[in-house]
Amino acid sequence: MKVSSLHFMNRRAGLAGILIVGFLIAGALIILSSYEYNLRNRDDVLSFAAQFGRWLLQVGKNTVKVVGYAVRMKWTPDIAQSNSSNSSTNHSNSAGGRK
Repeated sequence: MKVSSLHFMNRRAGLAGILIVGFLIAGALIILSSYEYNLRNRDDVLSFAAQFGRWLLQVGKNTVKVVGYAVRMKWTPDIAQSNSSNSSTNHSNSAGGRK
């Protein structure tokens, strides 16, 4: 059982890695085409690297904001009402007698 679950986790990690690398390559291609950098020119390579670095920093900041927002969201169901209505049935149907 453990071997198959590890295999599944490795496949998911591999897929996530491929998606991340694809995202980075797509961003690099967008920057290259938008600014028309010539990567055979040293100055253009340095300018591209600076622009790519700024973009990566912005992606990181945006990721922190999105994750922070998602963490603060309420993800669990509201169980206060269901507990009060179920508490009487749970106690009356419990096994064993009173002592």
